[in-house]
Amino acid sequence: MRSRRKKPVQGAWRWINDKVVIYRTAKYWPAHQKVTFNANIDGIKGGKDLYGVKDYTANLKIGAKQISKVDVAKHMMYVYKDGKRVQTMRISAGKGNTREYTTTSGVHLTMERGNPVRMISPGREKDDPEYYDVMINHAVRISNSGEYVHAKDNVWAQGRTNVSHGCINARPDQAKWFYDHMQRGDVVEITGTNRELEWNNGWGYWQMPFSQWKKGSALRTVKKK
Repeated sequence: MRSRRKKPVQGAWRWINDKVVIYRTAKYWPAHQKVTFNANIDGIKGGKDLYGVKDYTANLKIGAKQISKVDVAKHMMYVYKDGKRVQTMRISAGKGNTREYTTTSGVHLTMERGNPVRMISPGREKDDPEYYDVMINHAVRISNSGEYVHAKDNVWAQGRTNVSHGCINARPDQAKWFYDHMQRGDVVEITGTNRELEWNNGWGYWQMPFSQWKKGSALRTVKKK
């Protein structure tokens, strides 16, 4: 498989399971780039009695460099676009009294969004004091374990204390701004907790060192004689 870019970058494929392979770069993708992937797999043997039947080409565009930095300890979130700060948000994160309710630190990517999103406490019965079943507005998913950046009208906590079940909540108008401006795959870097995001929790691929990431690739470097 090959790709063409204006700015060449180092990257590698990694098998996530026996059906899914992911390509990531050593560092974040350069912004405002056009990328073409060519998978020349027609007739290529992929395993026992398994052959590629069709070549595949995909074109994609890398958008603006949008990175959000969340400091859970300071209850703040800053959004940067192409290096310039474009939003400052007071937030409330996971209250941290249990691992379940501790926001994960690390490099998250925005995965999907919904308005509203129904959120139900996992594994808890209705008579549990921690049970919840609520509809949440302007929610942007950042992990598979149920973490979102979303709207919440509890401005008394935002910027002061962490009271959520693990999500990052912000003032409704600012959460809507984030929802409206997010690009799928934007970076959300979270610091300030003792729970690390797992590399395979959602799209936490940059949590794994690139040297280790490459070990999951089927490609091998051929040494010149």
